[in-house]
Amino acid sequence: MSNKKTKLDWHVYGSWVTDYARAKFLDNGNINTALSWLTQVLPGMSEEIAEQVIRGTKKLTGMDDLYLEDDDKVIEPSGWIKPSDITKCSCGWIAPNGKVYGLETYSEQQDHDELAREIVKRGDVKGDEEHAYNAVETAGYIKFSPFKAYAYAKPGAITEEQRNKVLLFIEARGYTEFQLGANALGIESVTRIRSMELLQFGKRITNDIF
Repeated sequence: MSNKKTKLDWHVYGSWVTDYARAKFLDNGNINTALSWLTQVLPGMSEEIAEQVIRGTKKLTGMDDLYLEDDDKVIEPSGWIKPSDITKCSCGWIAPNGKVYGLETYSEQQDHDELAREIVKRGDVKGDEEHAYNAVETAGYIKFSPFKAYAYAKPGAITEEQRNKVLLFIEARGYTEFQLGANALGIESVTRIRSMELLQFGKRITNDIF
């Protein structure tokens, strides 16, 4: 029997780490699982950078000495809710970046609750699914519904992208009047809504006094 020892050479490849972290994310749709794995494997990596690697905007390259580079992939589990065209939606939420998460049919408030849970599940908003509705509101999403003909957001910054989506929503349905904010006294003519400056629009949609 030989006593000769076999030498094993181990190398870490950035491409393998990147692909494996993304695969963990795609396996169960829970980005926290992939984040936990990646930040344990690379202890010096922040969660912010790790999330960019997992979601596909950054990637790791090199062998043993790993480097961070830009990437142009979109990594999303197939079962996740996808952004929609607001002109085809009957209710939903508008993200601060203007992306719309909506449904083509509308039944009850539960539709907004379920969509909020899906947004939190995506990881776009930090929080737990039980309190997803409040988390999405706090994150600055605008709620909209044509059956009640209104759009509403919590007090805070309203983006140009969000306002443009609300206007698209209104114009696609041919409204002449529309309710901005949760208070029925917030009904405005669409002509006036179109002429509002962004700050004024934001105050109306959040029911702030101005």
